[in-house]
Amino acid sequence: MEKKSLMITLSAFTFLIFITFYGCDTFIPEVPPENLPPVPDKCITLSNKHMNALIIAYKSVEVSQLQVTKVANEFAQCMQDAGLSRGEAKGILKKNEAAAVEEAEKSSANDVHVFQ
Repeated sequence: MEKKSLMITLSAFTFLIFITFYGCDTFIPEVPPENLPPVPDKCITLSNKHMNALIIAYKSVEVSQLQVTKVANEFAQCMQDAGLSRGEAKGILKKNEAAAVEEAEKSSANDVHVFQ
């Protein structure tokens, strides 16, 4: 009985380790920005939607993090369906995020508020 219990415990532990490493996104290498492929044509709309959601999220509180994440997941899935790897999709998402932060900072620097 004790041997059977030990085997079940080891099997469960091995299964959990496998699921953790297989499903964990941190072990997937991100492609450097200079090596990224262009966004596939069928994903351009989602790319624009993702960029707009990021810009609005950085400028105001009208968009929640959950909404941005949902759009990012749809965009990443579209890119993977178009044949890009997970690393390439992750790199494009990071590139979009950096561009959105830069645009939000640039536009907020141009906003001049005059109080009277």
